[in-house]
Amino acid sequence: MRSTFAVLTSLALGCSTPSSPPPARSPAPPPTTEATADTDGSDALPDGEPPQADQGEGDAPLPSASTKPADAPTDPVDAPTDPVDTPTKPAPLPAGTTVLHVGSSTAGALGIDLKRELEERGVRCVLRFKESTFIPQWAGEEMGLRKLLANYNPDLVIISLGGNEVTMPNPGARASAIRRIVQMVGDRPCLWIGTPKWEARPHTGILDVIRENSGSCHYIDTDALVPNLEPLPDGIHPTFNERRRWARAMIRWLEHNRDPDGPLPWSIKEPQELPPEP
Repeated sequence: MRSTFAVLTSLALGCSTPSSPPPARSPAPPPTTEATADTDGSDALPDGEPPQADQGEGDAPLPSASTKPADAPTDPVDAPTDPVDTPTKPAPLPAGTTVLHVGSSTAGALGIDLKRELEERGVRCVLRFKESTFIPQWAGEEMGLRKLLANYNPDLVIISLGGNEVTMPNPGARASAIRRIVQMVGDRPCLWIGTPKWEARPHTGILDVIRENSGSCHYIDTDALVPNLEPLPDGIHPTFNERRRWARAMIRWLEHNRDPDGPLPWSIKEPQELPPEP
């Protein structure tokens, strides 16, 4: 009887003891999204909001606060450049005018090609020369310079004399004759072209005398204008090719030194300059 009571008592105690509760389930972690840019936590979803659907591939990431709009395009600006000196084209020679060219054989050596060059530009050229003549012959009546001036009334006079006086012992004796020729020419524009200083012949100073006494007739130094002219075997006249070079250089001199704004068609600038090389 006593043992039966003990069994019943233990059964009653077992039925009244509550069973241990099951362990608590840890909460599921919130869904995460893959970051598209470095953040400081401000991009986390607020509590209670569902996650956004994933963006499709190729969508541009959200701009960060440091992104600046692109500057508007500006027109290119050319860098400043230094001005370039452009040579001024000389005015054409005055067509319809008359040039009178006189002298010794030196006038013939230059004058034939110079006449052609001038007439190609519409300028009439009268060439009168005589070999082996001297300055005093042209200063008097023998060569008829005064008559030529009256008959042709030239707008420009060119003189090629002195080549036969380069060896005279007293070149200063020609000064008065040079001045008489210049006086005959009068107020017309005038050029006196010096003979080249040929090595075959000594020069005693006639070119200096011409330069000093030519007055209003502008002296041209041929050796400066066309250096190293090649002579014929006679040593006192240029070759035919050199004559053409001399004539073309004279045309450049005329174009460069003529004053197109002067009072006369053949007014000459002051001072004269050598023309630029072609």
